[in-house]
Amino acid sequence: MTNNIISSKLVEVIACIIIFLTIFALYSKTADYGFTYHDDDSFILQNAPHYAGSNVLNIFKSNVFFGRITLYYRPVLTLSFMIDNKIAGASAQFSHFTNIILHIISCFIIYFFLRKYYFNRVFAFFAAELFAVHPLNIYTATWIPGRNDSLFLIFFLISLVFFIEYCKLQPYSISGKTRKIFYFAIHAIFLSALFFTKESAVIIPFVFLFYYFTHINSRGKALKPAIFVLWTAVTVLFFIARHFALLGLKRDPAAFLDKLNFSALYMIGEYFSGAFFLITQFGIEPQISIIITAIISVALFVFLFIKQKSNVKKMSFYFLLPFLIIGATIPGGRLWAQANRMYLPLFAIIVLCFSFFASQTDKVKKTFLIFISLFICISFYISFNKNGVFKNSESFWGQIFTELKNHPNVIQNYYATALIRSARIDEAFTIIMNSNKSDGLDASDFYNLGVYYFVKEDYKNAEFFFAKALENEGFQTSENYANLYLCAKYAGNFKAAKQYKKDSVYKTRLSPENFDEFVQYIEDSLKEKRDAYLKRRLGN
Repeated sequence: MTNNIISSKLVEVIACIIIFLTIFALYSKTADYGFTYHDDDSFILQNAPHYAGSNVLNIFKSNVFFGRITLYYRPVLTLSFMIDNKIAGASAQFSHFTNIILHIISCFIIYFFLRKYYFNRVFAFFAAELFAVHPLNIYTATWIPGRNDSLFLIFFLISLVFFIEYCKLQPYSISGKTRKIFYFAIHAIFLSALFFTKESAVIIPFVFLFYYFTHINSRGKALKPAIFVLWTAVTVLFFIARHFALLGLKRDPAAFLDKLNFSALYMIGEYFSGAFFLITQFGIEPQISIIITAIISVALFVFLFIKQKSNVKKMSFYFLLPFLIIGATIPGGRLWAQANRMYLPLFAIIVLCFSFFASQTDKVKKTFLIFISLFICISFYISFNKNGVFKNSESFWGQIFTELKNHPNVIQNYYATALIRSARIDEAFTIIMNSNKSDGLDASDFYNLGVYYFVKEDYKNAEFFFAKALENEGFQTSENYANLYLCAKYAGNFKAAKQYKKDSVYKTRLSPENFDEFVQYIEDSLKEKRDAYLKRRLGN
């Protein structure tokens, strides 16, 4: 008996080691990647002064950008970046390393969750391996802000496990009652973490209730009122905390409604196409995506439900979960596909597919595992090559700019910014001035032109364009005020420089000391761009 237990534990350890080595081989190179400058710079660079002067309580009192314009309230995500900052400072490399660790933890939890509740070791291992290497997950494992979804999945599964155990346990003894209270408390802690990680967690109580009726409530036993009280309390607490954290920030109902257009539904088709066909670029025509999604959905319904009537209740949960999770992100709008949103839905799709084949004959199972082994190898190859897109901002935005035929204006702005960051300012200037925007140049264009003229040492024009960008509320940032301060300082207008500093302290909540530190950082960054530009010109 003891030998069997030891052997069983050894198999579990070996499975985890293989999963770890797979992810390490796939993603270790990303630890040397820089910033894409798509939110990661905001979390790590711009928020750095706030991390130095804040405590955990302050994080729960502010949005993710410490008062800068955004309606995202995700204090647990912010806390993860604060911990990174305390350990390694404003390091892109360490943040990439953290993302890898979170992806490993996610895969470990998936393996043990499936092993405990659904499959044998072999099926659980292959399911976790497929999740580990799937190309859609490079957005979560490699794009630094994508960790929001790995944290979300970790908290979701842990909270779900303790919810399941709480519901199943019959407290016939004092020790049983103690364990039930313990399960309830852990469920409460991780449910709260879910809410304060991502706003779409507001649907999770309904997801758990759905799981209860499809998996646990086989005898019609009612769910304890304490659970409903807990879910209600956590939901109310979240909305109250979010309300006070975002107090003073303008909310535009019309802008919110604009995001609820039908085109946002196209991303569901794009995501499902990516899940089944290992697509990592999202230039597919929307109509084709919808057709592909419809075909896949009908096929899943036929093969997984009609062919498995005895398992239809359980499978309905994993069939609908991706639509629930992705649907909850639609109010956030969409500029281009952000496949990190597919992290938890991909897990549900994998469970759904593996569940069907787990109930087949041994011959079918072996054939399926051979196919999955090939699928995993192909996924690894694609992910290994594609995650290089996240190496820096130039490769990231250049790829998106190239892939999306009818890219939105914001992609053009980001790509121009990436070129400027790489000291290719003349190319960026060309992109900006060749813009086909019907309303003319926007605030992002003005900001980029400000950097262009600053690098060219034309401080008068630089200040003019930075000031034009400042007219947009979204550019009333510490960075833009620092740019204006430096322009005025280099032009010898010290009175204006002093006023810019005063305005920044008032608008961005930075102390005068922190503003001076931030100005030094911006000054070094602009000088670095200028030196790189001059070096590039001399090289040519």
